[in-house]
Amino acid sequence: ESQRRQEEWVGEILGLRPGMKVADVRCGVGGPMITIANATGASITGININTSQIRRAEQNVARAGLSSKCGFLHANFMDVPLDDASFDAIYIFEAGPHAPNRLMFYEEMYRLLKAGGQIATIEWCFTNLFDKEDEHQVEIRSRIESGNATSHLPTTTECVADVKKAGFMTILDTDMEDSYGDPATPWYQALQSRDLSLSSWARSPVGRALITAVLRTGRAVKLIPEGIAETSELLHDTADALVESGMLGIFTPNYLIHASKPV
Repeated sequence: ESQRRQEEWVGEILGLRPGMKVADVRCGVGGPMITIANATGASITGININTSQIRRAEQNVARAGLSSKCGFLHANFMDVPLDDASFDAIYIFEAGPHAPNRLMFYEEMYRLLKAGGQIATIEWCFTNLFDKEDEHQVEIRSRIESGNATSHLPTTTECVADVKKAGFMTILDTDMEDSYGDPATPWYQALQSRDLSLSSWARSPVGRALITAVLRTGRAVKLIPEGIAETSELLHDTADALVESGMLGIFTPNYLIHASKPV
């Protein structure tokens, strides 16, 4: 429900409506696209480099009855094979952290957007509480970046600066957790296994031990490929690092930048 509300709110602040051409950058399997298309009636193009995700997204969109409103483009978001000013608006959920060069990524988004159009991007950032001289915080950062395949995550200040350097004028930039979150249910709660839900059970000490044992046994009898157990352990360690970062207040997965392309 929190995700749905946030996705609908992104469509609202961008002023999306029927007839508008909108880009969903790094669209995944189409979850936000379905929510936003249903809420706004806009025509949305999902940009994704992963062909298997596009196939799943097409199936999900078809089941939602939105095939006439939603389409897909197999492309690298750093070099999209479309003309300048192709879109009235662009929204992005967590693509920036995976860009090899953030400034060039935002410049490509600037190119694709029509003059006067708006962009909303949700970013993974380290907050201004992050202390690069603190060895423990630096070690947490390294574990998050390694486990999520993200190269040098920016601070919130650095992220906003890159958006501005690309030519955008910012309308709003804020940590959604600080502005709209509930301290009783922090973003890292499921990773703590604090809410005793099915989704967080695997992160409990019992669930974690059981999964590790099953994977190692499966690898030993050659039912599970090499590397799966190690990957599971890596992801658990990354989740531990995310929890630590959240408790320290040095990281947010939910930094919003809402900006416009000057007329």
